[in-house]
Amino acid sequence: MRVDELQREGYCQCERANCVGKKGKVYCYFGRDLAPWVVGTGLYKECYDEVMVCPRCDREHKRGHIGSSWACGRPYASQATRTDQG
Repeated sequence: MRVDELQREGYCQCERANCVGKKGKVYCYFGRDLAPWVVGTGLYKECYDEVMVCPRCDREHKRGHIGSSWACGRPYASQATRTDQG
């Protein structure tokens, strides 16, 4: 990925000690073609897609959809900042 295509980079922001299928945390590159929600989560793609019991709504959905208005049963008040501070 070229530098001018990069929107964000850094280690995966999931709460796991090791990213899904990896030993340790993955360093991620997020291109400008990705949706703001995806980039904002800061999750490695495999961690983002991992289906889990949501700590907010107690339903199963993708880790990357925690707090989202389209998938989570208890969405964040502010979708832009992913907080309950509306």
